Amino acid sequence: MADGVHWAFIRAALTSVAAFAIVPVQDVLGLDSDARMNVPSEIDGSWTWRLREGALSDDLAAKMAALVEVTDRATRAKQPSIDGQQRYRKGGEDFAA
Repeated sequence: MADGVHWAFIRAALTSVAAFAIVPVQDVLGLDSDARMNVPSEIDGSWTWRLREGALSDDLAAKMAALVEVTDRATRAKQPSIDGQQRYRKGGEDFAA
């Protein structure tokens, strides 16, 4: 696979029927497990990973933008569906925090 397996997972997330798709920047960059944000049950070293300045390139931005465009994610983010709004209603009542 020319792009690497991480891009296959990114494409799978973006083409899913889920209302939202979250892609960790570590996956966009194709980083290995050394870039994990945390390891459950380990006290030290969690949440210390930081994105390095310059790590994101114009090529990566263009690639993500193209995937967002072809998967129609940009439109879905701007226009919430009626079905999505109805998920938060129960018995005709709106629940708001």
